[in-house]
Amino acid sequence: MLKMRARMNGKTVLITGASSGIGRAVALAFAREGASLALVARNAARLDAVAEEVRALGVAAEPYLADTADAAQIGAAVEAACARFGALDAAICNAGIYLRCPAEALTMAQIRTVMETNFFGTLNTIYAVLPGMRARRAGSIVVTCSMDGKKGVPPDAAYVASKFALNGFQQVLRQEMRGSGVHVGTVFPSRTDTPQIAHVACPGITPKMAPELVANAIVTCVRKRKKEVLVPAGPCKLLVLGDALSPSLGGLDGAYFPAQRGGAWGKRNAAPLKIWKRRKSKKGSAGAGGALQAAGAGGCAFAQPGGIGWCAPSGSTW
Repeated sequence: MLKMRARMNGKTVLITGASSGIGRAVALAFAREGASLALVARNAARLDAVAEEVRALGVAAEPYLADTADAAQIGAAVEAACARFGALDAAICNAGIYLRCPAEALTMAQIRTVMETNFFGTLNTIYAVLPGMRARRAGSIVVTCSMDGKKGVPPDAAYVASKFALNGFQQVLRQEMRGSGVHVGTVFPSRTDTPQIAHVACPGITPKMAPELVANAIVTCVRKRKKEVLVPAGPCKLLVLGDALSPSLGGLDGAYFPAQRGGAWGKRNAAPLKIWKRRKSKKGSAGAGGALQAAGAGGCAFAQPGGIGWCAPSGSTW
């Protein structure tokens, strides 16, 4: 334990989306390395609980209530964290939301909402921490992206688009920061067992993994200044390779190994929107918790945790 804690002793890490799921696991992982933590999320009660868990490990932790989609809020949180700890050695941009809905049924309002948190919210965090790191010529910015940012699968069009945008931004920022002393890394997890996708039933061939695996990958990304980390490495690299060789080959995951549809979406050449509507009409609701609320014109609905559609992300109060 002492050897592990010494690796990041005296360092400060800011983590967004820190109140549950991957964010909580990342906080505990960095705490075990000895780092002090600035924890950012929107749910005060859960955020305070994580801060207490971290302090119980013997390191400093401060919770900051902020919505990353609001540049002023995350900017104030970063300023307060710097005042408290002196400087930020790493920023883990982890906050995000998830919408599951066929592309044809999406509304522009829904797409913009996903982009505001997943893409622009992450950029708000990056632009809040980057000037200080540039001035000190030191620091690490790591984004929790998703394998959906490498290969899109239905019915996650809005979420996939936000993650592809993040991937592209990070690729450019990483090249522009070369020689600056600032490390830019991106972690691409596969399906992870978090509250965000609690209603998603994954098949045995692509089971959900523990958030601790992603947290360990993020710590490694910071410590070893890795450019990209895929989790789990082997299957994810095969997926990327298959898609590079042939879009049809890479698309087999959506055709035969759906991550959530109980088989219906796995029917080859089936019309996604028709299946979606058929499942809704049979069950009366579209989620494990039956939390589907009044659907908008696009055919998708905001839902409470456990329902299909919008799921509570780390730090949210849906």
